[in-house]
Amino acid sequence: MKADNLLSSGLWLTVGLVAAAFAWRLDLGAVSQPGPGFFPFWSAVMLSSLATILALLNLNGFREWEQRSRLTDMFNGPRVVCLLAVAAYIATLPLLGFASGSFLLLLVLTGIVGQSAWHSRLLFSLASVSLFWAIFELFLRLDLPASQLLKSFRG
Repeated sequence: MKADNLLSSGLWLTVGLVAAAFAWRLDLGAVSQPGPGFFPFWSAVMLSSLATILALLNLNGFREWEQRSRLTDMFNGPRVVCLLAVAAYIATLPLLGFASGSFLLLLVLTGIVGQSAWHSRLLFSLASVSLFWAIFELFLRLDLPASQLLKSFRG
């Protein structure tokens, strides 16, 4: 297992360095005016950094971490429900719109993660969706996806 992790981290380090070299040849620009190579370069730097961290962890030994990161442990009941809820949110976003879909998603996620009462989850979901709606619609004047169901009822 140690050799596999070292091999994969070496592969990703190489991919990151090659991608950074190609992105460097593009115009990086500045933070305020990013060029076409800005995001690819910094993404490649992040990939190379993570590959280096994986290699260092592997060289120092991370048996305890390795035992906790089994695939069967990663896909337990609540995590699968969360993944399915997010997938359903993405699939129904055009139909339900931002407000209804996000409210239902937050209601499901807080029900899985939190141990609070149902009225607290309702209040948190409603407050969160209202806050994001106000930020994007009122202050930034950006349109959020509208509900196709409400449009069909309105005529």
